[in-house]
This record gives sequence, C-alpha cells and structure tokens, in this order.
Amino acid sequence: MSSILPPRDNGRVRVFLTGATGFVGGAMARALVHQGAEIHALVRPTADRSTLGDLPIIWHEGDINTPLRLNGVVSNMNYVIHAAGRLGKAGVPEYLYQRTNVDGIRNVLAAAIAGKCMPRVLHVSSPGVLGPIAGDPAREEAPLAPSSCRHRRTP
Repeated sequence: MSSILPPRDNGRVRVFLTGATGFVGGAMARALVHQGAEIHALVRPTADRSTLGDLPIIWHEGDINTPLRLNGVVSNMNYVIHAAGRLGKAGVPEYLYQRTNVDGIRNVLAAAIAGKCMPRVLHVSSPGVLGPIAGDPAREEAPLAPSSCRHRRTP
C-alpha cells in the first residue's frame, strides 16, 4: 500500500487533522496512523472520541473558530487536513454554516501560513457544492450548483 502523504523534511510525518471524530476524518486518521504518521487532531470538548480511542492520536481541544488556539498547534506540522464542517440540520441558521464552513477554513489556512514548516494543506469538502447530480457521477471540473445554504459560497 502506498503512503497517503509522503514524508517531508526527512522525518516522521506530522499531521494536523480537523474533523477526526467525523466519518471521513476518522477514516483518514486510522489510515494515517496505520502508515506511521503522528496525528494531532483538533477536537471540540463535547465530541465523542470513543471510536478512535485505540489510536495514538494527540488530541488538542479547541475549535476551528478560535484562531489563536489553532496557531500554536499547527506551527510544526508537515500537513494539515481540514475535514471539519457543519452538516445540514433543519433549523440551523445560515450564519452558523458561514461561521464554520467558510470562516473556519479561513482560520485553518491562516494558521497553516503562519506556521514554521509551511505545511501542505488538504481541504476535504462535501459533494453538496455540486447540487443534485443526474446521470453520470460528477467530475472535478463540474460546475458548482449548491442547492442549500450550507454549500453556498459567500462573499
């Protein structure tokens, strides 16, 4: 099996991961730990970490909407994987999607840029930005056509 992320700087891969307690982030955490990466995961204090309890993850309590907390953690990472996001739920105001799914990624990117190692960043997004797909699966160059506020881009 080939490595998901190649080593950088002739050392062990250090990855900062958001969204580790989610479905995609959890799968990424498992795969990366299996390949020997050192995982630093941002986790909200209320998140359930039990499904990853068997992994040697270094947990950092915080939130992607707290930039100062991010800066100290991301500074020595080789890679940043942003897999956190607010999922659709009835009754959630649009500004909360904006805060998490737009402002949150801005905070993660700003922390990566400010870091000592200038890590490579992988942003994991939802296929919901493409809207309903009819026919063949969408390709990378498919136009954005979000059908809900949680997938729209804002100015």
